[in-house]
Amino acid sequence: MSVSNLINTIWVFNSNPNFNIAEGGHIDILLNFSSNGNTYTHLIVDDDNRDLTDAYDGIGYSNETPAGGNIPPVYRGTATNPSLNNTWVSQAYRIIKITGGTDVTNSSLISWLEANATQVNVTDLTDTKWVINESPIVDEDVLYSINFISNNSSWNSFEFSTGNDPIIKYDFQTSVYNGDIDTWLNEAYRLISITGGSDVSNPDLLVWLNNNATLQPNVKTFDLSTLQLSAGTHEVKVKARATGYRDSNFSNSVSYVVSSSHTVTLTISNESNTNNKEYFRVYDGQDTTGTLLLDSGSRVATPTPNTLSCSSGYITLAICGYGGDPSTGNITTSGGISPASASIYSSGNDPDLITFEVTGDGTIAITNIDWED
Repeated sequence: MSVSNLINTIWVFNSNPNFNIAEGGHIDILLNFSSNGNTYTHLIVDDDNRDLTDAYDGIGYSNETPAGGNIPPVYRGTATNPSLNNTWVSQAYRIIKITGGTDVTNSSLISWLEANATQVNVTDLTDTKWVINESPIVDEDVLYSINFISNNSSWNSFEFSTGNDPIIKYDFQTSVYNGDIDTWLNEAYRLISITGGSDVSNPDLLVWLNNNATLQPNVKTFDLSTLQLSAGTHEVKVKARATGYRDSNFSNSVSYVVSSSHTVTLTISNESNTNNKEYFRVYDGQDTTGTLLLDSGSRVATPTPNTLSCSSGYITLAICGYGGDPSTGNITTSGGISPASASIYSSGNDPDLITFEVTGDGTIAITNIDWED
Protein backbone atom coordinates (compact mmCIF):
# COMPACT_ATOMS: atom_id res chain seq x y z
CA MET A 1 0.00 0.00 0.00
CA SER A 2 1.28 3.48 -0.87
CA VAL A 3 -0.48 5.05 2.15
CA SER A 4 -1.31 3.82 5.64
CA ASN A 5 -3.66 6.63 6.65
CA LEU A 6 -6.26 8.19 4.38
CA ILE A 7 -6.57 11.53 6.21
CA ASN A 8 -6.04 14.48 3.86
CA THR A 9 -5.84 12.30 0.75
CA ILE A 10 -7.72 12.87 -2.51
CA TRP A 11 -8.93 10.04 -4.76
CA VAL A 12 -10.53 9.82 -8.18
CA PHE A 13 -12.58 6.66 -8.68
CA ASN A 14 -12.19 4.70 -11.90
CA SER A 15 -15.02 4.98 -14.39
CA ASN A 16 -16.18 1.46 -13.48
CA PRO A 17 -15.08 0.45 -9.97
CA ASN A 18 -15.77 -3.02 -8.58
CA PHE A 19 -17.52 -3.92 -5.34
CA ASN A 20 -15.37 -6.80 -4.13
CA ILE A 21 -14.68 -5.05 -0.82
CA ALA A 22 -18.31 -5.93 0.04
CA GLU A 23 -17.59 -9.64 -0.65
CA GLY A 24 -21.01 -10.24 -2.22
CA GLY A 25 -22.78 -8.35 0.53
CA HIS A 26 -22.75 -4.75 1.61
CA ILE A 27 -20.42 -2.61 3.71
CA ASP A 28 -20.78 0.75 5.47
CA ILE A 29 -17.40 2.49 5.49
CA LEU A 30 -17.07 5.20 8.13
CA LEU A 31 -15.22 8.09 6.51
CA ASN A 32 -15.49 11.85 6.71
CA PHE A 33 -15.11 13.12 3.17
CA SER A 34 -16.31 15.66 0.64
CA SER A 35 -17.48 15.14 -2.92
CA ASN A 36 -19.32 17.25 -5.48
CA GLY A 37 -19.60 20.16 -3.04
CA ASN A 38 -21.08 18.09 -0.19
CA THR A 39 -19.69 16.44 2.95
CA TYR A 40 -20.45 12.88 4.04
CA THR A 41 -19.75 10.46 6.89
CA HIS A 42 -20.63 7.13 5.23
CA LEU A 43 -19.34 5.49 2.04
CA ILE A 44 -21.58 2.52 1.20
CA VAL A 45 -20.58 -0.27 -1.16
CA ASP A 46 -23.53 -2.54 -1.95
CA ASP A 47 -23.17 -5.82 -3.83
CA ASP A 48 -26.44 -7.52 -2.84
CA ASN A 49 -29.31 -5.09 -3.48
CA ARG A 50 -29.86 -4.06 0.14
CA ASP A 51 -28.78 -0.48 0.78
CA LEU A 52 -29.16 1.51 -2.44
CA THR A 53 -32.20 2.89 -4.19
CA ASP A 54 -32.48 2.52 -7.99
CA ALA A 55 -29.57 0.06 -8.19
CA TYR A 56 -28.95 -3.60 -7.41
CA ASP A 57 -25.31 -2.85 -6.71
CA GLY A 58 -23.18 0.27 -6.60
CA ILE A 59 -21.70 2.97 -4.39
CA GLY A 60 -23.52 5.52 -2.25
CA TYR A 61 -22.54 8.51 -0.11
CA SER A 62 -24.56 9.40 2.98
CA ASN A 63 -24.67 11.12 6.36
CA GLU A 64 -26.83 8.39 7.88
CA THR A 65 -26.49 4.69 8.52
CA PRO A 66 -28.02 2.64 5.69
CA ALA A 67 -31.34 1.04 6.64
CA GLY A 68 -32.37 -1.16 3.76
CA GLY A 69 -32.62 0.57 0.42
CA ASN A 70 -32.60 4.15 1.69
CA ILE A 71 -29.32 5.46 0.18
CA PRO A 72 -29.35 7.02 -3.32
CA PRO A 73 -26.42 5.70 -5.38
CA VAL A 74 -23.71 7.95 -6.80
CA TYR A 75 -22.49 5.05 -8.94
CA ARG A 76 -24.83 2.43 -10.39
CA GLY A 77 -23.39 -0.96 -11.26
CA THR A 78 -26.55 -2.80 -12.15
CA ALA A 79 -29.34 -0.25 -12.17
CA THR A 80 -33.08 -0.81 -11.95
CA ASN A 81 -33.08 1.02 -15.29
CA PRO A 82 -30.66 -1.02 -17.44
CA SER A 83 -29.79 2.01 -19.58
CA LEU A 84 -28.05 3.44 -16.50
CA ASN A 85 -25.87 0.41 -15.82
CA ASN A 86 -22.25 1.28 -14.94
CA THR A 87 -22.81 5.04 -14.77
CA TRP A 88 -22.02 7.79 -12.29
CA VAL A 89 -24.86 10.12 -11.33
CA SER A 90 -22.31 12.92 -11.81
CA GLN A 91 -18.66 12.70 -12.78
CA ALA A 92 -17.94 15.02 -9.85
CA TYR A 93 -18.79 12.17 -7.45
CA ARG A 94 -15.73 10.30 -8.68
CA ILE A 95 -13.57 12.73 -6.68
CA ILE A 96 -13.47 12.32 -2.90
CA LYS A 97 -11.35 14.23 -0.38
CA ILE A 98 -10.99 12.33 2.90
CA THR A 99 -10.59 14.30 6.15
CA GLY A 100 -11.16 11.69 8.86
CA GLY A 101 -13.33 8.85 10.13
CA THR A 102 -13.00 5.54 11.93
CA ASP A 103 -11.85 3.63 8.83
CA VAL A 104 -9.00 5.90 7.66
CA THR A 105 -6.45 3.19 8.52
CA ASN A 106 -8.54 0.20 7.36
CA SER A 107 -6.10 -1.80 5.23
CA SER A 108 -8.88 -3.52 3.22
CA LEU A 109 -10.34 -0.13 2.35
CA ILE A 110 -6.95 1.28 1.35
CA SER A 111 -6.25 -1.73 -0.88
CA TRP A 112 -9.68 -1.40 -2.50
CA LEU A 113 -9.16 2.32 -3.16
CA GLU A 114 -5.74 1.70 -4.68
CA ALA A 115 -7.27 -0.87 -7.05
CA ASN A 116 -10.31 1.21 -7.99
CA ALA A 117 -9.14 4.82 -7.77
CA THR A 118 -6.13 7.05 -8.33
CA GLN A 119 -4.68 9.21 -5.59
CA VAL A 120 -4.20 12.77 -6.87
CA ASN A 121 -2.80 16.05 -5.55
CA VAL A 122 -5.67 18.49 -5.99
CA THR A 123 -9.42 18.63 -6.61
CA ASP A 124 -9.21 21.81 -8.70
CA LEU A 125 -6.46 22.63 -11.21
CA THR A 126 -6.91 26.41 -11.02
CA ASP A 127 -3.63 28.19 -10.22
CA THR A 128 -1.52 25.03 -10.53
CA LYS A 129 1.61 24.49 -12.60
CA TRP A 130 2.63 21.18 -14.19
CA VAL A 131 5.60 19.85 -16.12
CA ILE A 132 4.38 17.16 -18.52
CA ASN A 133 6.57 14.08 -18.86
CA GLU A 134 8.86 13.80 -21.86
CA SER A 135 6.86 10.80 -23.10
CA PRO A 136 3.24 11.22 -21.98
CA ILE A 137 0.59 8.59 -22.70
CA VAL A 138 -1.95 9.59 -25.36
CA ASP A 139 -4.43 6.74 -25.83
CA GLU A 140 -7.82 8.43 -26.39
CA ASP A 141 -9.47 11.27 -28.29
CA VAL A 142 -10.61 13.95 -25.86
CA LEU A 143 -10.75 17.73 -25.60
CA TYR A 144 -10.46 19.54 -22.25
CA SER A 145 -11.56 23.15 -21.87
CA ILE A 146 -8.93 24.73 -19.66
CA ASN A 147 -7.27 28.13 -19.75
CA PHE A 148 -3.51 27.96 -19.35
CA ILE A 149 -0.20 29.58 -20.23
CA SER A 150 2.58 27.70 -21.98
CA ASN A 151 5.65 28.89 -23.89
CA ASN A 152 4.69 32.54 -23.15
CA SER A 153 1.30 32.17 -24.87
CA SER A 154 -2.25 31.82 -23.57
CA TRP A 155 -4.36 28.80 -24.56
CA ASN A 156 -7.97 27.71 -23.99
CA SER A 157 -8.05 24.00 -24.82
CA PHE A 158 -5.96 20.90 -24.25
CA GLU A 159 -6.61 18.09 -26.73
CA PHE A 160 -5.53 14.46 -27.17
CA SER A 161 -5.86 12.91 -30.61
CA THR A 162 -4.90 9.35 -31.53
CA GLY A 163 -5.53 9.37 -35.29
CA ASN A 164 -2.55 8.27 -37.35
CA ASP A 165 -0.18 9.57 -34.69
CA PRO A 166 -0.90 10.19 -30.98
CA ILE A 167 -0.58 13.94 -30.53
CA ILE A 168 -1.31 16.67 -28.00
CA LYS A 169 -2.75 19.92 -29.31
CA TYR A 170 -3.16 23.33 -27.74
CA ASP A 171 -6.12 25.33 -29.06
CA PHE A 172 -7.09 22.74 -31.70
CA GLN A 173 -4.49 23.56 -34.32
CA THR A 174 -1.11 23.67 -32.56
CA SER A 175 0.39 20.19 -32.27
CA VAL A 176 2.91 20.47 -29.45
CA TYR A 177 3.68 16.76 -28.98
CA ASN A 178 3.92 13.91 -31.51
CA GLY A 179 3.86 10.52 -29.83
CA ASP A 180 4.84 8.64 -32.99
CA ILE A 181 8.31 10.18 -32.90
CA ASP A 182 8.14 11.00 -29.16
CA THR A 183 9.03 14.65 -29.77
CA TRP A 184 7.87 18.00 -28.39
CA LEU A 185 7.63 20.96 -30.75
CA ASN A 186 9.43 22.96 -28.07
CA GLU A 187 10.44 21.86 -24.57
CA ALA A 188 8.77 25.01 -23.23
CA TYR A 189 5.37 23.51 -24.10
CA ARG A 190 5.86 20.90 -21.39
CA LEU A 191 5.25 23.53 -18.69
CA ILE A 192 1.61 24.57 -18.33
CA SER A 193 0.22 27.09 -15.82
CA ILE A 194 -3.52 26.57 -15.47
CA THR A 195 -5.65 29.62 -14.71
CA GLY A 196 -9.21 28.36 -15.16
CA GLY A 197 -11.70 26.74 -17.50
CA SER A 198 -14.72 24.46 -17.27
CA ASP A 199 -12.62 21.28 -16.93
CA VAL A 200 -10.40 22.28 -13.99
CA SER A 201 -12.13 19.59 -11.89
CA ASN A 202 -12.56 17.02 -14.64
CA PRO A 203 -11.67 13.69 -12.95
CA ASP A 204 -10.10 12.19 -16.08
CA LEU A 205 -7.85 15.21 -16.55
CA LEU A 206 -6.86 15.10 -12.86
CA VAL A 207 -5.86 11.46 -13.28
CA TRP A 208 -4.01 12.05 -16.56
CA LEU A 209 -1.94 14.88 -15.10
CA ASN A 210 -1.23 12.85 -11.97
CA ASN A 211 0.10 9.99 -14.14
CA ASN A 212 1.81 12.02 -16.85
CA ALA A 213 3.06 15.24 -15.26
CA THR A 214 4.64 16.63 -12.11
CA LEU A 215 2.89 19.24 -10.01
CA GLN A 216 5.19 22.19 -9.35
CA PRO A 217 5.47 23.79 -5.90
CA ASN A 218 3.33 26.86 -5.37
CA VAL A 219 6.04 29.25 -4.20
CA LYS A 220 5.05 32.04 -1.85
CA THR A 221 7.26 35.01 -1.01
CA PHE A 222 7.32 37.23 2.06
CA ASP A 223 9.37 40.35 2.71
CA LEU A 224 10.87 39.94 6.18
CA SER A 225 11.76 43.63 6.30
CA THR A 226 8.06 44.43 6.75
CA LEU A 227 8.22 42.86 10.22
CA GLN A 228 10.57 45.64 11.43
CA LEU A 229 12.62 43.17 13.46
CA SER A 230 15.19 44.38 15.96
CA ALA A 231 18.83 44.55 14.90
CA GLY A 232 20.73 41.27 15.16
CA THR A 233 20.56 37.70 13.88
CA HIS A 234 17.16 36.01 13.80
CA GLU A 235 16.33 32.33 13.25
CA VAL A 236 13.62 31.84 10.62
CA LYS A 237 11.55 28.65 10.20
CA VAL A 238 8.36 28.13 8.19
CA LYS A 239 5.49 25.66 8.17
CA ALA A 240 2.44 25.19 5.96
CA ARG A 241 -1.06 25.85 7.26
CA ALA A 242 -4.40 25.46 5.48
CA THR A 243 -8.03 25.14 6.47
CA GLY A 244 -9.00 21.50 6.81
CA TYR A 245 -5.40 20.27 7.05
CA ARG A 246 -3.02 19.62 9.89
CA ASP A 247 -0.06 22.02 10.15
CA SER A 248 3.15 20.74 8.60
CA ASN A 249 6.35 20.35 10.58
CA PHE A 250 8.68 23.33 10.72
CA SER A 251 11.31 23.61 8.00
CA ASN A 252 15.01 23.74 8.73
CA SER A 253 16.01 27.13 10.11
CA VAL A 254 17.95 29.82 8.28
CA SER A 255 19.62 32.92 9.71
CA TYR A 256 18.32 36.38 8.86
CA VAL A 257 20.54 39.32 9.81
CA VAL A 258 18.99 42.69 10.50
CA SER A 259 21.48 45.54 10.41
CA SER A 260 21.37 48.26 13.02
CA SER A 261 19.97 51.15 11.01
CA HIS A 262 19.26 54.68 12.18
CA THR A 263 17.86 57.73 10.42
CA VAL A 264 20.17 60.71 10.08
CA THR A 265 18.81 64.07 8.94
CA LEU A 266 21.56 66.25 7.44
CA THR A 267 21.03 69.97 6.88
CA ILE A 268 23.54 72.32 5.21
CA SER A 269 22.74 76.03 5.05
CA ASN A 270 24.18 79.51 4.54
CA GLU A 271 26.92 78.46 2.12
CA SER A 272 29.12 81.20 0.67
CA ASN A 273 31.32 81.27 -2.44
CA THR A 274 29.41 78.29 -3.87
CA ASN A 275 31.01 78.90 -7.26
CA ASN A 276 34.22 77.55 -5.74
CA LYS A 277 32.53 74.42 -4.39
CA GLU A 278 33.91 71.09 -5.61
CA TYR A 279 31.81 68.43 -3.80
CA PHE A 280 30.21 67.36 -0.58
CA ARG A 281 29.79 63.61 0.03
CA VAL A 282 28.41 61.48 2.85
CA TYR A 283 29.48 57.89 3.56
CA ASP A 284 27.99 55.14 5.77
CA GLY A 285 31.18 54.24 7.66
CA GLN A 286 34.26 55.66 9.41
CA ASP A 287 35.93 56.82 6.18
CA THR A 288 35.36 57.11 2.44
CA THR A 289 35.45 53.33 1.96
CA GLY A 290 31.91 53.14 3.37
CA THR A 291 28.72 53.10 1.28
CA LEU A 292 28.14 56.42 -0.49
CA LEU A 293 24.85 57.85 0.77
CA LEU A 294 24.92 61.33 -0.76
CA ASP A 295 26.89 63.08 -3.51
CA SER A 296 26.20 66.78 -3.94
CA GLY A 297 27.71 66.81 -7.42
CA SER A 298 30.52 69.01 -8.73
CA ARG A 299 29.99 72.72 -7.94
CA VAL A 300 26.30 72.23 -7.30
CA ALA A 301 24.62 73.46 -4.15
CA THR A 302 23.86 70.57 -1.79
CA PRO A 303 20.11 69.77 -1.65
CA THR A 304 19.02 69.83 2.00
CA PRO A 305 17.68 68.58 4.31
CA ASN A 306 18.67 65.03 3.44
CA THR A 307 17.31 61.94 5.20
CA LEU A 308 19.93 59.19 5.29
CA SER A 309 19.96 55.64 6.67
CA CYS A 310 23.06 54.62 8.64
CA SER A 311 23.70 50.95 9.39
CA SER A 312 27.42 50.94 10.21
CA GLY A 313 27.21 53.10 13.33
CA TYR A 314 29.20 55.95 11.74
CA ILE A 315 28.63 58.74 9.23
CA THR A 316 31.59 60.39 7.46
CA LEU A 317 31.38 63.74 5.64
CA ALA A 318 33.91 64.46 2.92
CA ILE A 319 34.24 68.12 1.89
CA CYS A 320 36.45 69.42 -0.91
CA GLY A 321 36.74 73.07 -1.95
CA TYR A 322 37.83 74.33 -5.36
CA GLY A 323 41.24 75.98 -5.16
CA GLY A 324 41.55 75.89 -1.37
CA ASP A 325 40.28 74.43 1.89
CA PRO A 326 36.75 75.15 3.04
CA SER A 327 36.13 76.72 6.40
CA THR A 328 33.05 76.28 8.46
CA GLY A 329 31.14 78.07 11.14
CA ASN A 330 29.03 75.63 13.11
CA ILE A 331 28.43 71.90 13.23
CA THR A 332 25.73 70.79 15.65
CA THR A 333 24.27 67.36 16.32
CA SER A 334 21.29 66.02 18.22
CA GLY A 335 19.71 62.72 19.20
CA GLY A 336 21.93 59.66 18.89
CA ILE A 337 24.66 61.42 16.87
CA SER A 338 27.96 62.84 18.18
CA PRO A 339 31.24 63.89 16.50
CA ALA A 340 33.79 61.08 16.53
CA SER A 341 36.73 63.08 15.07
CA ALA A 342 38.19 66.32 16.42
CA SER A 343 38.52 68.42 13.30
CA ILE A 344 37.04 68.83 9.85
CA TYR A 345 40.33 70.06 8.44
CA SER A 346 43.45 68.51 6.97
CA SER A 347 45.04 71.65 5.59
CA GLY A 348 46.11 71.49 1.99
CA ASN A 349 44.69 68.01 1.46
CA ASP A 350 41.34 67.26 -0.07
CA PRO A 351 38.94 65.93 0.94
CA ASP A 352 38.51 67.22 4.47
CA LEU A 353 36.73 64.65 6.63
CA ILE A 354 34.67 64.59 9.78
CA THR A 355 33.20 61.44 11.25
CA PHE A 356 30.15 61.11 13.49
CA GLU A 357 29.20 58.18 15.71
CA VAL A 358 25.57 57.14 15.23
CA THR A 359 23.88 55.25 18.07
CA GLY A 360 20.31 56.30 17.28
CA ASP A 361 18.19 58.58 15.12
CA GLY A 362 19.30 62.19 15.08
CA THR A 363 20.36 65.26 13.13
CA ILE A 364 23.50 66.92 11.80
CA ALA A 365 23.33 70.63 10.98
CA ILE A 366 26.19 72.44 9.22
CA THR A 367 25.99 76.19 8.73
CA ASN A 368 28.16 78.95 7.22
CA ILE A 369 30.50 76.88 5.04
CA ASP A 370 32.82 79.22 3.19
CA TRP A 371 34.15 77.53 0.04
CA GLU A 372 37.46 79.43 -0.01
CA ASP A 373 39.06 80.80 -3.16
